[in-house]
Amino acid sequence: MYPIAPGGAKLLLISPPDHEHREWRGTQPLGIAYLAGYLRQHGARADLLDGNWGDHPLPLDEIVAYALAGEYETVGISLLTATIPTARALSQRLKAQRPRLQIIWGGYHPTFAPYESLNDFPEIDIVVRGEGEATLLELLQAQQSGRPLAEVAGLGYREGKRIKLTPARPLLQNLDEIPFPARDLLPPVSSYPGFMDTVDQKPRIKASLISSRGCPFHCHFCSIITFYAASPGKSWRGRSVANVVDEMEQLARQGGVSHFEFQDDNFFVQPKRALEIAEALRARGVDFTFAFLTRADQIVKGEKYFPAFRQAGLRYVGAGLESGSQGSLDRLNKETTVEENSAPWASCGAMTWPPRWISSCSSQIPPSRTWNRIWTSSRVMACLAISRRSFCQRWPCFQARARVRRQRLPASHLAACMNRCPIIFKTRTPPRSRCCWIRPWRSLVRPGMSWSLTCRMN
Repeated sequence: MYPIAPGGAKLLLISPPDHEHREWRGTQPLGIAYLAGYLRQHGARADLLDGNWGDHPLPLDEIVAYALAGEYETVGISLLTATIPTARALSQRLKAQRPRLQIIWGGYHPTFAPYESLNDFPEIDIVVRGEGEATLLELLQAQQSGRPLAEVAGLGYREGKRIKLTPARPLLQNLDEIPFPARDLLPPVSSYPGFMDTVDQKPRIKASLISSRGCPFHCHFCSIITFYAASPGKSWRGRSVANVVDEMEQLARQGGVSHFEFQDDNFFVQPKRALEIAEALRARGVDFTFAFLTRADQIVKGEKYFPAFRQAGLRYVGAGLESGSQGSLDRLNKETTVEENSAPWASCGAMTWPPRWISSCSSQIPPSRTWNRIWTSSRVMACLAISRRSFCQRWPCFQARARVRRQRLPASHLAACMNRCPIIFKTRTPPRSRCCWIRPWRSLVRPGMSWSLTCRMN
């Protein structure tokens, strides 16, 4: 049973249940929490519902009952491509029981495929593209005042039988102007999975945090780059150190949080700023640990900061290696080398602390080189003594299409997303033996296919 009752707002924002990627859903959904916080700052209200709260995704029956009980006029759903089936089923059921209910979709998939979403799913009324705080607020204000939607940047909507897209909204450049996420409208952080600190040998309450948005690099495969490039303005923007530390201290004092996971697209863009955040919070007398994601070459360039990070409470780091083949790295525009990708292991090992890595291999490979490139990448990762492996694969040729058919999605969505960014599909975990590690994949690889191999290490 969801622990928060409807709060009387006219708008409900939902993070839909994700039945396939639950390991990514162990914290509060900050996207809808930021939207609610921004609306509240400007005098509007919203209720929030996390469909991934608890040991299992919330049943659609419970979510529909919640939305109908609240007598909402508008329901907004934040989604990725992976959650389209549940988001669509939820939208259909809500629309069937309350036809005048306004359904809004936002997030990565509606940003990449706004026309396709409106054209193929008649239950959707409006899509919000790009960063949604200012767009959603202006949309609600325009509907209250009777202004035409054509004057609101960042929207997709229907006008009769025609689908219209307004110009992209510029990115918010001063992130300090955005209030902290409205976490009070979600279940408390203590009700989400915690973090077991193996260094201090004690459990910690965990919270996710975003100190910056965007990434200054230009990797061809990355959906983050495509998402922010669709809007005018500087892609990477960082909050001030004081603003970030104020939020961390608030979480520590009010919610008992002592482990912070930075969900920045690239936390280590400015190493000095990253260290200042950790040291500033430590100076306020807060006991905490933290973790972040970055690039392997940035770890090498900022190696001198890591002893101080370790003293400040750093517990693990995630870095994408992408490939053990230099040709694949160049093809992906990764702007790094195989040697730079491998170097962090030596430096981290010398400091006697166990990092967690997220390593992936992804490439468009010529027919004669497919198996050689995969085997090269597998040997590089095997030499890094990976302790636990899980793999993802990307098959535009046939498996992606099979998934689209299985989920009953129009093929136009596949084409729209594949033209803008790759889609990664998770598969089984291969055997741990090095000899058997890549062998099961040999029968799946075909010349000229696009493939992706992802390894997660703990």
